Parts: sequence; structure tokens; C-alpha cells
Amino acid sequence: MSAVDRCTDALETTILRQEVRAGERLPPERDLAERFGVGRATIRGALGRLATRGLLEVRQGSGYAVRDFRRVGGLELLPKLARLAETQSELLRELLRLRRHLAAALVEALAARPGRDLAAAQRALDAFAATPAADADALAEADLEVIGALLEASGSTPLQLCLNPLHRVVRAMPRLRAAIYAEPASNVAAHLALLDALEAGEPPDAMALHQLLRARDAHTLTTLGLPETP
Repeated sequence: MSAVDRCTDALETTILRQEVRAGERLPPERDLAERFGVGRATIRGALGRLATRGLLEVRQGSGYAVRDFRRVGGLELLPKLARLAETQSELLRELLRLRRHLAAALVEALAARPGRDLAAAQRALDAFAATPAADADALAEADLEVIGALLEASGSTPLQLCLNPLHRVVRAMPRLRAAIYAEPASNVAAHLALLDALEAGEPPDAMALHQLLRARDAHTLTTLGLPETP
């Protein structure tokens, strides 16, 4: 990681933690350079990157002002936000809720696409079922392979682009990953039931699917020692 990378990461962390509030100005380049022990050119490069991402606004003659990342940011911020807030129960609940709604949208897209090929998803599910139950990292990767194959079968690029950052969140949060895969047999069973229903031309009822996913997320929160309401 270069000096510019390190400074960019540190300043982005400052913004996401709201240590400098939206609308407030960052310290001058000279002060930031002293704080990080780098040259002003390095700081300028980091600030330029954050401005390009929309997190900073250049104010002529008065430096850089922080923008509200919740208004101008995108899904690419989710993995880092999750790492910074792993102990914040509300963010975890929101992430699980978002994942739940996207999963329901994926099932809807699969049900609506005639001639979908689920063979790759079935192979990925077989590999998931064969993954050692004690290896949460391997379980997560195997599960994401199943989801990836389902996304391919759905033909929905927007859904894939929405789910990719959530997959990175799961990879970035060991505690969340361990909780999601605490009982991997249930994860496998849920995928198998979905594939069987799709093959039979009887996709799950939307309300029933929502309730099932909600119950699973509540169990995940309980495993994390957090209030059950997801």
C-alpha cells in the first residue's frame, strides 16, 4: 500500500466515522501532512481521490469540506462501514435487512426468467454441502458461489452489482460470517428447497420467503448476542 493509499484510507475512515461532520472543513494540507508524516503532495493526492469519489467538496480558497456520505456515497462504502461498525447492532440489522430484500428480488428474477439454467447452481450447492462445517471461511466462499451461480441464472446485472458489496461485507466481518454459518446444514437446506421449487415451476411465495429469511436473520443476530428484531 502506497503512502497515498494509506492517507486516503485514513481520511476516508475519518469521514465514515463522522469525526468531521458533513459540511465541516478538513484541516489544511500542511496540518494533515504533519499528522500523517508525509509530504503535502501525498496529502493532495489522497484528497483528490476522495473528492473524485464524492466524499469531499473542493471549496475555492478554503480547502476541502466533507460531504454527507449517506447522500453521495454508493454501495462500495458498505464493506468498510461494516468493518468500522462491527459492534453497532443497528448497522448489522440494516445490512441483514438489505440482504434479505435483495435475496427476495433474486428469487423473483429467477422465477420470471424462462429457460433458466440451474445446473451450475446445483453443482455449487453440492460443493457447499460437502464443505467442512467447522470452516466458516470456506463455508462463506462456497455459499457465495451458490449465490453467484443463481445470479448468473437470473440474468440480472443490477442485482449482481447490488449484491457484490454485501458479499464483501460478509468476507470482511469474521463475527458475522461465523454467525451466518453457525448451522450450515440449514443454509444448504434453504438453497436446496429453492432449487427444487424452481425446477418444479413453483417458486416460493413472496411472503413466506420473507418470513423465512427474517427468521434466519433473527437467528443470526441472536448468535451475535444482539436483539433478535432484524
